Amino acid sequence: MNGNSESMDTVAVHGGERRPGPDGSVVFPIYQGTVYEVEPGTSYHDLKYIRLNSTPSQLYLHDKLAAIEGAEAAVATSSGMAAVTTILLSLMRAGDHLLASDCLYGGTHDFLTGHAADLGWSFSFVDAGRPETWEAARTERTTVFLVETITNPLMRVGRLDQVADFGRRMRIVTVIDNTFAPLLQKLVTGRDDSFSSPVERIFIATNGPMGTANPQRQGLFAAILDGHRPNNTFGGIPTIANDYSPLWNAQLYEWTADAVSKGYRSQLREEFQILTLVQDGILTGPEGKPFGDSHVIINCPPVQRLN
Repeated sequence: MNGNSESMDTVAVHGGERRPGPDGSVVFPIYQGTVYEVEPGTSYHDLKYIRLNSTPSQLYLHDKLAAIEGAEAAVATSSGMAAVTTILLSLMRAGDHLLASDCLYGGTHDFLTGHAADLGWSFSFVDAGRPETWEAARTERTTVFLVETITNPLMRVGRLDQVADFGRRMRIVTVIDNTFAPLLQKLVTGRDDSFSSPVERIFIATNGPMGTANPQRQGLFAAILDGHRPNNTFGGIPTIANDYSPLWNAQLYEWTADAVSKGYRSQLREEFQILTLVQDGILTGPEGKPFGDSHVIINCPPVQRLN
């Protein structure tokens, strides 16, 4: 079954399923085993092996994702950065050149600026919204053009159709990273303080303290200026909060001019600390507007808390 004639709801439930199912099953079973018998002479890449993403349950997930996306194939990874690095490492070799959007997720930007040279790659940042600049940045060794559908976190939208057309004409592979999922707009946002809430709040400062040497550094302005992480604040910590959700409801806050002039501006690291400062009038929404729900969902979950 594929997504050509079925509704999205039907494809999400039944897409990618093989008929008949194993042992006549109507609903595909979940395989909890990790070890499988192998016929003599089976090649390594044909093994049912969890590290190869080739167990029955993994293959079922891949087939379903491909059906939902209308793609030839799909593979699941443990994180977004694992997906990005996997595809770049698969496509590029030492000496190759990469075109990349000048507005990327911070982890992707750090990977390119911090590690591309170690791998023998070169890269050029281009504006994904200005097609007239791309040809000048391309070289004879350009093999990949990396962009994002809607950039994270600045939410810029490039000329994606022209990016794909440019890639076809120049015979380079177009890689489009997608963090934002349109169907998430159906989620109820603005309330996360109940166990059944589908979202978790992430608090994002717009005008927090700046300067890479400043231990209080935090916020979007700081991240844009120096390229390092914005040090956002979670409403709940994964592996600790029982009601944590991997769907982040962005709630932006701004220090008032009065708070900045009085030296109150600092790095905030706890949900109720932020909410108290909002109640006291020290923090507001962007441009002095009321603080609250931005109606933006970011689906980019951490897997584990390290410290």
